[in-house]
Amino acid sequence: MIKDFHIEEKKPVPLAVVKTMLKNRKEEGDLILEQKTAFEHAKKFAKLTDKQSEKLVEDLKELGIRRLKDEQIVTIVDFLPQTAEDVKLITSNTTTSLKSAEIEKMLEVIKKFTQS
Repeated sequence: MIKDFHIEEKKPVPLAVVKTMLKNRKEEGDLILEQKTAFEHAKKFAKLTDKQSEKLVEDLKELGIRRLKDEQIVTIVDFLPQTAEDVKLITSNTTTSLKSAEIEKMLEVIKKFTQS
């Protein structure tokens, strides 16, 4: 039976952070089906570590692009787009499109995390 729970905070987090959270929860006890599925997905698709993901979120926020929402930043961190077209797809639901210079700044920041 699922215990009663209280949502303390609701915010988007990168897939790598989800992976770490579920790994820690798994060490404490069994995961329910949905958590197991989410954990397997996160293990398969997270491209960065949780620390790298959090740093990239921070770096993208520091660019000061006000039209860029937290949900979009997390999606960018999860997908690590390499082209302006990819960034435009991720941010396409904004009411105002991003400027080319803003997209280029974002791609420069992302590139720092994707170069080996």
